Amino acid sequence: MQKVTAKTRTSGIGSIVVCPHCETEVTVGHFSWASMVCDGCTQEVDKLDWLLSPKNPSAVALGKKGGSAKSPAKTKAARENASRPRKNKEMPTFAPLGLIKLAHLELEKERRRCEVVGEQFHPLFVNGYSLNEILADHISRMERGEL
Repeated sequence: MQKVTAKTRTSGIGSIVVCPHCETEVTVGHFSWASMVCDGCTQEVDKLDWLLSPKNPSAVALGKKGGSAKSPAKTKAARENASRPRKNKEMPTFAPLGLIKLAHLELEKERRRCEVVGEQFHPLFVNGYSLNEILADHISRMERGEL
């Protein structure tokens, strides 16, 4: 087994580190810590003293070898799929008018702030509709008594 170094990275599933004192295995999701208390012997062990287990059984079960979880082609396809509009689904509904108006005002305020400072505004999308569109639609429908 190798020791954890300052350049050690983990996969999206996590890595297994082994305590140098009692050999207890611990799964970690990241290495942004300086020391950690071992679950087995309750001693505080510096990061660079931990041993790195060669394989994470969860990663092996999923067929992952570590490193990048997705290829560039898979990442591109996922982004294209996420940005595709889904307006064939029904628009979600919310109830309290006051809460909806407040959320709508906050979104509008953020949109205007982004325009002023030159940042790109990224509203949330639900079923292909922006959250801002959903809230504006619900406000008007509630005021007309349709909801």
